[in-house]
Amino acid sequence: MIRCGLDIFRGCRGRIRYWLSARDCYGSISLMVAIAFALGITPFLVRRNALGETSLEQSWYGFLNAILRWLLLAYCYSYINLSNESLIGYFMRNHVSQISTRVHDVGGIIAAVFTFILPLLLRKHFLKSVKNMVQVDTQLERLRCPVDFNTVVGQVVLVILAVVLLDTVLLTTGLVCLAKMEVYASWQLTFIFVYELLAISITICMFCLMTRTVQRRITCLHKMSALRRVRKYFISSQVYEALRPLFFLTFLYGLTPFHVVRRKMGESYLKMSCFGVFNIFIYICLCGFCYISSLRQGESIVGYFFRTEISTIGDRLQIFNGLIAGAVIYTSAILKRCKLLGTLTILHSLDTNFSNIGIRVKYSRIFRYSLLVLIFKLLILGVYFVGVFRLLVSLDVTPSFCVCMTFFLQHSVVSIAICLFCVIAFSFERRLSIINQVLKNLAHQWDTRSLKAVTQKQRSLQCLDSFSMYTIVTKDPAEIIQESMEIHHLICEAAATANKYFTYQLLTIISIAFLIIVFDAYYVLETLLGKSKRESKFKTVEFVTFFSCQMILYLIAIISIVEGSNRAIKKSEKTGGIVHSLLNKTKSAEVKEKLQQFSMQLMHLKINFTAAGLFNIDRTLYFTISGALTTYLIILLQFTSNSPNNGYGNGSSCCETFNNMTNHTL
Repeated sequence: MIRCGLDIFRGCRGRIRYWLSARDCYGSISLMVAIAFALGITPFLVRRNALGETSLEQSWYGFLNAILRWLLLAYCYSYINLSNESLIGYFMRNHVSQISTRVHDVGGIIAAVFTFILPLLLRKHFLKSVKNMVQVDTQLERLRCPVDFNTVVGQVVLVILAVVLLDTVLLTTGLVCLAKMEVYASWQLTFIFVYELLAISITICMFCLMTRTVQRRITCLHKMSALRRVRKYFISSQVYEALRPLFFLTFLYGLTPFHVVRRKMGESYLKMSCFGVFNIFIYICLCGFCYISSLRQGESIVGYFFRTEISTIGDRLQIFNGLIAGAVIYTSAILKRCKLLGTLTILHSLDTNFSNIGIRVKYSRIFRYSLLVLIFKLLILGVYFVGVFRLLVSLDVTPSFCVCMTFFLQHSVVSIAICLFCVIAFSFERRLSIINQVLKNLAHQWDTRSLKAVTQKQRSLQCLDSFSMYTIVTKDPAEIIQESMEIHHLICEAAATANKYFTYQLLTIISIAFLIIVFDAYYVLETLLGKSKRESKFKTVEFVTFFSCQMILYLIAIISIVEGSNRAIKKSEKTGGIVHSLLNKTKSAEVKEKLQQFSMQLMHLKINFTAAGLFNIDRTLYFTISGALTTYLIILLQFTSNSPNNGYGNGSSCCETFNNMTNHTL
């Protein structure tokens, strides 16, 4: 029985939801139009065809109903006028009330004409307004800003309920007052009293519904405009626009003398400024002064935590390496600026080559990637800096200006330089992905035997979904392969130019990262293993947390460099497999010759990033760093174990161990 009651309740709830739901503009106004149709205010009614589509249609009964309602009201007004009967007259009767009664009767007849007859003559305007609203809803749906019609239905129901409640209270109050006065009005007067109030209320509701409909669409349009204003900051159509946030930050930090400028025609380009060059020299002088001062004073952030012979050597090595890294990074920004500019110029010229094979690249993904990388790096740096300085302040440790600037510049400059490399490498990866997808599209068309001598335009939906670009094949396969070869050659040339710009920067960044990881891992292991009798204000948890966070920070730096390079290399390697797959499928001698040329080009032109030619930057670097890290950690821990003072040995032993360490290579 309970289950039966629940089923009935759910069924009723489902029917109510169905009645209060709407899929379009017609469904949202159907209830109000039906009430107005019943009262003779409009000749239209919302109907649904066999396909489930709704529309606003006029009915002959609507015309007849409106005319009959007007005739009935005219008869009632004429009757009460001839009978000298009025609602006001039952309460009071004087000269003024009689004049107002006559004016009310005449005005009621005229109002009935405007309420019932005029809508029949102007019905096309109402129908056109509703159809325009439907077209607006369609456009808003295409712009992904649809109108919530269920909310409209809910508001219509609430308004109708409020109007019905108010009219019921007014009518009941009036009739009760007449009954208490023992006044029995004629049915003509009662009909006018009831029908006039209902017709006026529903007419006002119809007007409010239409104005609210316009207001709702304008609100949706404003929301869409606001959304577009926000989205335009995350959408770019040129290679330089995609790199605008990155170059703004690198220009601010003195890592590049360029900044993105927009011409009057809307085209963006890189412009070198005198302030950019001057800013680089300022940073070089500031870094040199702070590093040399810290080195002469023997002061560092690590020294505030504990000080031993090994930590002193580690601090000096880090400061010296940081000085070299800053000098290399800022010197490359000036001396090798043409390499970076040449790389971006080649990437910009690739747009023309891509358009030759019917591809329009969207740079929004590169733009969003650069934003995410910058936000991620800056967020990590911000949390790390705030945590370190709050930890020092909590123990009444106040670092000097030179130490603060050395600590801040070393981490921030390295992180932003890594961001620049990762975004440039990602740009190569995206273009290689486009080339690979174009070649895969050719292979797919050959598999389905749909590519014979393609003259009609075909849209590659797979390419559209995967790479946010439009590919329209309109050329002969041999021409497409030739264009792909030229694009691949330009990408490899741009990658080689970028490698010349970043090669020494990457060497110094990886070196300083490796050095910091080695010493931080040693400090943490020595403390956790209990082999260090350190004298420090900091607790073990604070000590381990500081060095672990710094070690993780530089592990992320190495991973970012390696993965950014490795993704571009892997995309380049996939091109060879796709080309040989096409070579096995083609039957055209011309196409086969082009593919063989492409295969030879892939053998001689490969994307590769190196650190000054000493080692390749790919995932094999993980194994190399792991092996070297293990070796140095074992040496340092053995030195600590063999030291008579457990970490406070004499200077000769420390120097001897350091000389043994430097005999190893990365």
